[in-house]
Order: sequence, then structure tokens, then C-alpha cells
Amino acid sequence: MEDLLTLFDKVQQTSHLPVLAKEVVLVQNPGMQHWLNMQQANISGISMNAAFVLPAQFLWLQLRLLSGDKVPEQSPYSREVLAWRIDKLLQSDEVINNIDCQQVSNYWQTADGKDPLKRFQLAVQVADLFEQYLIYRPNWIDAWAQGKQVDDFTEASQAHQRWQAYLWLLLNQQSPYNPKTLIADAKQNIAQYQHLLPARISIFGINALAPMWIDFLTSLATVIDVHFYHLNPCYEYWGDIKTDKAKAKQRYLSQIEKWPEDAICDDSSNPLLANLGQQGREFLTLLHQAPNIEIPLFDQLIVDDSDTDIDQDSDTDSKTSKSADKANVLTHIQKDILTLVDKRQQPLTKIDDSITITSAHSALREVQGLHDYLLHQFNQDPSLTPKDVLVMCPQIEQYAPYIDSVFVRGWEDIGEAIPPLPCSIADRVSKDSEPLVAAFSELLRMPDSRFGVSQILSYLRLLPLQLRFGLNENDIELISDWLDKANIHWGLNAQHKNQMLGNDDNNEQFTWQLGLTRLIRGFAFGDEQQLYQHDLVLPWVEGSNAIILGKLMLLLEQLQRMSVDMASAKSAQQWQACLESFIEKLFVDSDNDNGLVIIGQAIESFTLYCQQANYDGDIELSVVREYLNQHFSQPDPGRQFMIGQITFCSMLPMRSIPFKVIAVLGLNDGEFPRQKQPLGFDLMAMSQAIPGDRSRRGDDRYLFLEALISARNKLYLSYQGRDIKNNNERQPSIVLRELINYLEYGYGWKFNNEAFGADNQLRQLPLQVFSLANYQLHNRYQSFDQKWLALAKTNADNLVTHADSAEAQMLEEIAEPQRNIELTQVTRFLQNPAKVFAEQRLKLFFKAEQQQLQDAEPFSVNHLSKYLLQDEFLTVELEHKTDVNERAGGRLKQQALLLGNFPDNRNTEEVISNWQATMASFSMAIMKQIAALVDKPQGESVNGQIPVAIEGNGGEQQFKLSQTLTLERGGNHCYQFTYRPARVKAKDIISLYLRHLFANSGASSEQVISIGYFLDEKKQALQVVKFDPLINAKQRLTKVLRFYQQGLCQPLLLNCDIGMTMFWQKGKFTENDFRQGQLLKLWLGDNYSTGLGDDPYLQYFWPQCPNITEHAEILSTVYKDLFSQLMVTDFDFADSVGGKDE
Repeated sequence: MEDLLTLFDKVQQTSHLPVLAKEVVLVQNPGMQHWLNMQQANISGISMNAAFVLPAQFLWLQLRLLSGDKVPEQSPYSREVLAWRIDKLLQSDEVINNIDCQQVSNYWQTADGKDPLKRFQLAVQVADLFEQYLIYRPNWIDAWAQGKQVDDFTEASQAHQRWQAYLWLLLNQQSPYNPKTLIADAKQNIAQYQHLLPARISIFGINALAPMWIDFLTSLATVIDVHFYHLNPCYEYWGDIKTDKAKAKQRYLSQIEKWPEDAICDDSSNPLLANLGQQGREFLTLLHQAPNIEIPLFDQLIVDDSDTDIDQDSDTDSKTSKSADKANVLTHIQKDILTLVDKRQQPLTKIDDSITITSAHSALREVQGLHDYLLHQFNQDPSLTPKDVLVMCPQIEQYAPYIDSVFVRGWEDIGEAIPPLPCSIADRVSKDSEPLVAAFSELLRMPDSRFGVSQILSYLRLLPLQLRFGLNENDIELISDWLDKANIHWGLNAQHKNQMLGNDDNNEQFTWQLGLTRLIRGFAFGDEQQLYQHDLVLPWVEGSNAIILGKLMLLLEQLQRMSVDMASAKSAQQWQACLESFIEKLFVDSDNDNGLVIIGQAIESFTLYCQQANYDGDIELSVVREYLNQHFSQPDPGRQFMIGQITFCSMLPMRSIPFKVIAVLGLNDGEFPRQKQPLGFDLMAMSQAIPGDRSRRGDDRYLFLEALISARNKLYLSYQGRDIKNNNERQPSIVLRELINYLEYGYGWKFNNEAFGADNQLRQLPLQVFSLANYQLHNRYQSFDQKWLALAKTNADNLVTHADSAEAQMLEEIAEPQRNIELTQVTRFLQNPAKVFAEQRLKLFFKAEQQQLQDAEPFSVNHLSKYLLQDEFLTVELEHKTDVNERAGGRLKQQALLLGNFPDNRNTEEVISNWQATMASFSMAIMKQIAALVDKPQGESVNGQIPVAIEGNGGEQQFKLSQTLTLERGGNHCYQFTYRPARVKAKDIISLYLRHLFANSGASSEQVISIGYFLDEKKQALQVVKFDPLINAKQRLTKVLRFYQQGLCQPLLLNCDIGMTMFWQKGKFTENDFRQGQLLKLWLGDNYSTGLGDDPYLQYFWPQCPNITEHAEILSTVYKDLFSQLMVTDFDFADSVGGKDE
């Protein structure tokens, strides 16, 4: 490509244009334009007065100049305009009533009615085909315009030709357009209108052009200079070389048909050029068929004795060439392609890092591996800059999120600790890269929207919308909390719910109208949740926050109005006014927001194309939405390409721009080369291919060849060679496999499953970025990220036994420990010692994942909501008299029905009534049990404080343990009671046991019996948990407190759930050996309960299930005495009155 640039500059210097004449340069994409402009400026000091245009635009303009009024200024046959013209024709009676078009009409007209969306989608596909026919099959268009049929098809394809030919005939009658006729007329007028043509045309870097346009350019060359700067990968004639597949087929046929030996061609051409260069070979053949003067210019990549011919024929600077021993493998392969040599015939052993092939488990690991590789390249080559690196992917959208997370976007200030590799991502689809565009696409679905709460919140998080309504992130969090407490899920109101569900028996529960009404009434009426006029009042909006609520209501009003207005069909101009009006009402431009610009351009183009197509009918919303979504799904190849940073882009044709380092990611089998399945009515796919035809697969193969010859120093190729789930081997793309085979048989490379090094040139990345293998010395491309290294070391430490790891994690005793300890702190410790250690000593807090607001209303009972309601029912039953608690219980029941925590169905009221009845029975059973022990419950409150001495490394330490107890006196004993409307759990037993020890350690002057009442709802039974007075209570409490102090210095596996599983089985105390399998079952959990291993704190200290033998002793010390003293008795509610002091 640099040689073409040299010729381009030489032509400009030796053949000067008039002063005011522009240099017209045809390029395929803005990327080539940018590179050519910058390189020309570097050579000449300035680049100016050059017009860079796309081939199709330029050639259409020349046809207009040479054909006069026969060609309109705006082509009615561009794909976008043609789609609307075809859509209009499909609705016409001419097409509907035509028997040849019956199949097409039946597609979008069904028994249920007409489907405008299917009709428009069909029109778009047909328009795309017609555009290809115009360029690659002008003879078909010529025949159809005359009402004739083409004989290039089979009988089965003739039906498709008939309706397509008829459609074209109707289009041609509206606006005649025949490319063969126009080009013929233009050729005749070239001499007459020569003064209107540019003085010189340069076609730069284009490797594919339709034969029709090549013929037209040849005609222009008779009167003006036409320079074709074509990148030819080989200086030999290679128009007749055969692929390995073709050679194998030829040898096979020769054996079957017994061809003479001299008939078999001994072609030893380069296999990479033969297999990858079919598209370029066909295009070069077309160029050679046109009269031309060829000026060959090739680099002498490697100097050796075989290059004398090249040296004589080329005018290359010898400074750029290298000796054979100094040239790297990449240069050797480029020379093999240039000289049409097959190195497999004369193998050479040469291995270096000019080509790196990497295998990874996922796209994320591919990007992370590339990041490490590039950091090493920048370290090794001080002259290398980010703008010298190009990274290509088959689909950039699949890699964009990972690129954002690994590389630095733009020139962000990230500090010196992280190596800054600034990058830009080109070819992105606006629908995926611009949040505002994605939100606008969703807004177009408002007439069909359920108005889900998550959808509205996602709109509120858009900055342009926040600016319009005067909101900020704190306001959004506040609104989110209101919506959660108001139980708003979906639906504007009951009418909207009826419309969405197709029935008439829905109420306002879970809707925006009901929830917002309750919040407004709460703001006006009071400071607590209460019933008012048979409805619920929510007190969460206070003071000036009412303004924020008003802004939310204004947004909903705008969206509701938008939903109504967009539901009806409109003309294109009306749609433009409607959409622009809503954009103005919903969004404010924030620093020239690119999303709003893209949306505005899409709406304007929609109206413009409809006007050019004379489409004056009403258009349904579904069609407008389809057009805009198609517009938003088109990549913009000009943005973010070559802006001075590492450029990430999609693999697009004709991007053979040279870079020092070129990387290609995603070379996976089945994904590259990409394949595009032809439509069922694509006549080009049904006919014989001719030279010049384009194919997605052929384009991709040539793209890979261009990447191979455009890399100047290094070529990096990556694919996902291992399955992320089971580590099975996966094959690379066929083009990468061909290169691997050439390296193996031509240069002695080896690719196997061994470590990356001298005996294996395949770089296999570990599954995880925090693997220690990424940092080991034998790794040629070690990672630089210190944070991942720290995690890798932590994981390595966790692989050793916990005895070693616990010792490593041992902290020094607290210099000044807390002398006053609440008993609740010790209770929390025994429930989860690892959590207490992490939070108090390591200041490590694992925040619970924030629950997202759900669009779906509850259809099943939430167990936590059920428990909280039952607890309220129980409190009411235990604290009030009969006449009072009936009213309080009724209010609780009504609030529960209105609040929205439970399903909105006919059974919910009955279910809540049953819960209320159960709590009444439970409370009655508790009161009768207590009455049997205590004559008149008084509830004496005792603020206890006990001194405790604990031996430590520095000697004896004094602590004070405090807790407030509620005691009841009856007979010769003191009692403390507790209750909970659920089955007894380990945490309940621990809490009761510690308070029992505390009460019997001197907090009370009398011995205390501790009793807990729990509910087994399935059995409708009362569970009574009892601890009798203990003589050595303080000694046991001191032992527990000693472990508490030890647990502040290192993580201990003392969870009460493990202790209960060890010593309490089948409702009684047991001393059987606790097996590892039992702990594993508890650790992993099951379908009905979460395991201990799901706790983030336990998972942090013990990533794998620990060995029970290492912790059995300490568990036994703490819990054996506890469960040996435990007594649990079950009573039916009917028999619970018999409870006595035992």
C-alpha cells in the first residue's frame, strides 16, 4: 500500500492539475480516505483540494453529467427509496390482482387481515436484490424493462422471475431507469461533455468493482486520465492458480478417467494466495481485460540470490529490504505470497514472535490476552505508538463490552498504577453503543407497552431525560424506593390492564395510578401507614420531595400521551412532527449528545426517502419502528477510526491499510469466514455465478489475506480454542487453519497442547485472568495487572489446608479490646463467625445484591412477607384484649390485602385469614403454656452486667458482658420466655442458650429456666424449647466468650448450623461421628434451601467445603454441652394447655 501511495504522489508531482481543479479520489470507506489524506500530508507537507468520494456516488454523478435530464438528481433506485416504492406497489391493485404476484400478496395478506410490517420487510429485501441486479445483472434489468423474461433460470425459479420482472416493469414505468441504456448514452456523450468531467480520476485501494462500472471507467479513460491504484499481492501472473481443493479434485479425476500425465498441471503456487485470493484474482482478471498501461511496483522484502528479477523490475528503496537471515517469519510469508512460492516444497525451519496465535476460552479472555500482548510490544519497541495498532473482529459488537472493561476509552486519567492503552471502537451500531438510541427504540413500543416499573426507571436514568425534568441520581434512588414500597409493577390503571390482558375483570392493584394516589394521599394525610376510606395511605413522600413525585407523574403523563398519539397511522410528515415533538418534551441535548443527533438524522431520512418515493399513504407504527431500527442497526464506518489510539473495528472489505501491529480476534470455526444465507427468491443465487460477483465468504477470505500482507511488524491472531464449560478443544476458522498448516509444513512450527514455548507455538490462555500461570516466568507474555495477581495469590493460598491458611490469616490480638460486650454481639458471632471477623477486623463488607424492581406482580406467596405478617398478627394477639385485637387484626388483614405483597387473586383473603387463625391458636397455646407456669405475668425487666475474666497472651483480661432480660416469677423459679412464629432453628437455640447462661451467671438472683415457643405450621404444633438452670453457667459463658475473642483474630468455622447438625438429629441429642458427606450436604444446600457455601463470607475464607476433621474439636467444645442440655417438645394446639414445669 505504501508503494501505491508513492505512485499516487509521483503522479501528482509530475502531472499537475489546473490550480482550481480538484483531485478526485475514489475510496471504498472513510478509513482509507483518512489514511491517504494523512500520508499525503506527511509526504508533501500538505494535503488539500482533494475530493474523496465513494465509487457509487461518483459514478452516478458522472452518469447525470453525461446523460442530461435522463437521470434525476436523486436516484429513485437507491435501496432506501426503492423499498418505499416497492411497498407502495405491493399495496396496489395491479400487483394484488396479478396472478404472477399471487405468492407475494399471500405472504402479507392472510385470513386475519393485512400485515403492513411483513409487507415492508418484504419490500426492503426485494429492494436490496434489485440494487444488486442493477449492478451485477444489468442484462436482466434491460430485459425486464422491455417486458421480456431471461432464460438463465430453471423451471422452479421461473415463478420468482415472473413476479420480480413484473414489479420492475411497474417501477420502470413510473421512472425509467436502464443502466445499460444510460451507460451507452453516457459513452456517446463523453466527447460532448468532456469539459464537465474531472481532469483526473484516481481509484485507490479498491479490490472489487462491478464489470459494468469497469467498462464505464474504461470509456472515461479515452478522454481523461484514470489511474487505478490496485493492491496486487503477487507480482507474478496468478490468474490461473488453483486451490488445494481444486488440485486434489483434479488428481482424483485424473485417476478415474485415466488422463495422460502431461495433462495434469504441476502447479506449485502459494496455497495461501490460492485459497484466500479468489475475489482479488477475479477482479484482477477484469482489470486486465480493459485496455490499460500497467506500472508494476513491488517491495523487495528479502534480499537473496533468487530476487534478481525483482530487483531489476522494481524501483524499491533497498533500505526497506532485509537479508534472509534477519527477516522474520511474517516477512517470509509475505514474500512467499509476493513471489508465488510454496514453502512447503522446500521447508525452512524458522520460528519467531512475528506471528502469534492465541487460543482462549471466551471473548473476554481473548481481549485480556491481547492487552497483555500489546503491553509487551510497547515495552519491546519504544517507537511503537497506539495509533500503529489495528484490531479487527468479525462482529465488533460481540467484543465491545469486553474492550470497554479491559482497555481505556479515549484519554482517561487512570493513574500510573494501570498501564494506559487508549483505544477507540469503530463500526459500532448506534442501537448498541448509544443508550439514548436504545431507549428511543423502546419508546417506539409504548402503545404495546405494559408500562413496567423497570422500564420507566431505565428511562429515568438517561441523562438527557433527567435534564429535561430536573432530576438527578439521588432523586432516582428516592423514586425507586417509593415505587418499591408502593408495590407498583405494571399497568397505568385498571383500564390499561384490561386492554393488555384482553378481559374486563382486572382491578387497579399494582398499577401506577393506585400506587401514586396512595403516595399523594400519604403526603397530605399523615406520617404513618394507615387505612383511610378503605384504602391504604403511604407516608413516604415528605416536604419538598413532593416536587420530585410531581415530576415523575409528569413523565408518566407524557409517555401516556405518546402511547395514544403513536397508536394511529400517519403520513411520513406527520410522523416526523410527532416524533420530534416527543423528543423535545422528553429530552434535552446534553453537550451535543450524539444519540439525539443520530435519532434526528434517522427521522429526517425517513421523511426524505418517503418524499423521494412519492409515498403519501398512512404508515403504521410497526413500519416506522422497523425502518428506524434498521437505520439504528447500521454501523457507521467513519466514526472513531484511526483517531490516534488503538483502533478496534469490524472486518470490513477494502481496509488494507498498513499498520505496524495488526490483530484479528474471533477467528472461530463457523463464525469466520461469515456466511450469509441467500433469500429464497434471490435469482442471483439460483443462477450461475459470473466473474465480479460478490460473496460474504469470499470477501472475508480476501480480508484475511489483506490483514496478512498489511501487517508490517507483528500479526496477532486469536480464537476461542477451548470450551469454557468443559475445556474441550474447539477448532479455529478454516482460514486460520490454512495458515497454521502452512507454518507447520513450511517453517517447522508446532501446535500442540504443551506449554507455550520452543516446542509449541500455540499460546493457550488459562481459563481465568487471575490464574497464576499468567504471571509465571515461563509465560512469554506475562500479565501486568497487580489486582488480578493479588487475587491469584489469595486463591493459591486457599488451595492449601485450612489449618495453614487460617494460620496465615491470623491477626494480632486487639491492643485495646472492647471491654463492654453486648450479649447480642456474641450471638451474632456464633451465627456466622467468619462474617464478624471480616467486618470487625478486616473491614470487609459484602453488600447484599440490590433487588431490582420487578415488572411482574407476585403470583406466589413470598415467605418473608408471610413471616412478617404472621409476626404482626402474633404481636396483636399477645398484647391486646379480645375486643381490641379483633379490630387491630382486621386492620392488619386489610392492609395486607391492599399493600400488594401477596398475589391478587380470590384465594388470598382466605389464605391470610387462615394465617390469622393460626396465629390466634399459636398465641392461645403460648399464653396457656405460660399461665401454667406463671400465675400473673408481669414482665420484670433486668439490666444485667456480668464481669468475665479471660486468659490471653498478655495475661488475664477483664470484660463486662451486658444484656437486658425480661423475667417472669412463678413458684420457686424465674422464667424467661421467647417466641417466634416459625420452626425452631439453630439461631433461635443459640440466642436462647446464651441468654440462659447469662441469666444463670449472676444476672438474676435466682435460678432461671429459659423457654422458647415456636410454631410447626405443617403439623399445627407448638414447639417448646427448654433449658433448665445450670450450676456452671458462668464457666460455660466464659468459654464461649474466649472463642469470641479468638474469632476476632482469625476466621473460625463455628457456625451454629453446623453445630446443630452435628449434635442434634431426629429431634434428640446425638454423639455419632459427623461425616464429611454430611457437612458437604449442608455446605452445598439443595433445591429447597441455600447452602452454607453460598454465604459470601464463608466462601471468601473457604472457597471449597472444608475438612470437618480440622474443625470437629472446636465445634464439639462449643456445642456439645449446649445440645446435651437442650429439651424440645412438640404439642398439638389442642393439647398445649397441659404444658407444665418439667
